[in-house]
Formats: sequence, C-alpha cells, structure tokens
Amino acid sequence: MVRFGIEEGDWQARRLTAVGDHTTFDVWEGEHEWGTIDLPVSGDYNVRNWLAATVAARAAGVDFATVQRAARSFKLPRRRLEEVGTWHGATVVEDFAHHPTAIALALRALRQKYPGRRLVACFEPRSNTTTRNLFQRELAEAFAEADLVLIGALDRPHRYTDAERLDTGALVRQWQAAGKQAWALPLEMQGQPDWGGEVERVLREWVQPEDVVAVLTNGDFGGLRRRIPAGCDLGPARV
Repeated sequence: MVRFGIEEGDWQARRLTAVGDHTTFDVWEGEHEWGTIDLPVSGDYNVRNWLAATVAARAAGVDFATVQRAARSFKLPRRRLEEVGTWHGATVVEDFAHHPTAIALALRALRQKYPGRRLVACFEPRSNTTTRNLFQRELAEAFAEADLVLIGALDRPHRYTDAERLDTGALVRQWQAAGKQAWALPLEMQGQPDWGGEVERVLREWVQPEDVVAVLTNGDFGGLRRRIPAGCDLGPARV
C-alpha cells in the first residue's frame, strides 16, 4: 500500500503555490524530490488527484517528465469548476458537486481561485442521500466557504415523511444564525416543473457585480441553467 497526500504520506505534494486557477507543487517520494508539477487548475483536491495519478504513472513506468507535460496540458471536464460566463456582473461557475464532501471541496477551490470576492452558492439536492436528512449536519457544514446560499427543490420530496426529508428550512436558519444570507425554495413550490425561475428571481435580487455564483447540481436546477440570460455575456446553458 502506498500513502500519498499534501505534506503527508509516502508520496507528498510540498510547497504548494496557488494563484487564481494555477497551482504548482513539488513532488516528493520519501526523501527523493522528483520535481515540480505545474497544474492549470485550482483546489487542493486536484493536487491530490494529480499526485495519485503521478504515483500510478511511475508504478507503470512512465517517466516524470511525461507526467509534467501531461499536467501542463490538463483541462477540467465540463461542469467541474467550469467558468461559463458573467451574469449581472457576476462570474458564473458550474460544478457537478452533489454531496457534502464535493460541495466543500468545490467551494474551497473557488475561494482560492477568486480571493476577496463574495461567493454565492446555489445547490440542488437531487441524490437519494441529499434529499433525505442523512447529511443534515454535513450539508450545513459543507457551505462554510459560501457567503450566500440558495437551496433549490429536493428531487421528488414527497417520497419522504417530514421526519425523513432534508430540512432545508433548518439549514437556512442555521446559516442565517452564522451570519450568512440564505434562502430555500418553499416546499409547496417544489412540484412546479420550472421552479428554477423562482431561484433566478431571488438570485437576481441578491447578486452583485464581482460576485462568484456557483451552480452546484448534477441536473438542470429546475431550468435555472437555461434561464440565466444568454444576453449577459453568457452563452446558452450547456447540459
């Protein structure tokens, strides 16, 4: 078994430097320094991913120079911290994050990439775990990096009893108590086919120029991804 991590493990990423969407780090195997990886993406989790890829590549006999070249040309897949344009002066980013760990990591990466800017997180609970209260506490903690949070409709919320369903109202109250601006789509509106229009209305009231709006969903957010106007320096939403 090989352990790897940032400043820990058999293989380590050391001396991380992150500027915008660019990250460099030195790769060490034990006490041997292999060299520097220049990665054109942000986020500590991407560093760990590349470190894991480096370990696997070396085990397969790939030389380190090839790993370095591959890192420099790496591009994130669509809907992974994908900057899709500007809307009312705010930068809009899409990410597929749909569980607490992914949400926290994505928001942390955005905080790193856009320092000093307000971070507006829009989340659509669609998975079988996030629509229930299994991750009630974890979801509350996952949005620590966000300044403002909007929660869309739970996927098919009426499958669950009140005791089983994710309590978005409790999340909002908890975030508000912590000083965040927060809102959740009312339960009675969640059966509407185009409920994303109501989220857009609230978002339009809240958003300010230079904000970063993170749309976190593995779906279409009730049409929100299509409703963000194409005329505001943002091309047609991609699904």
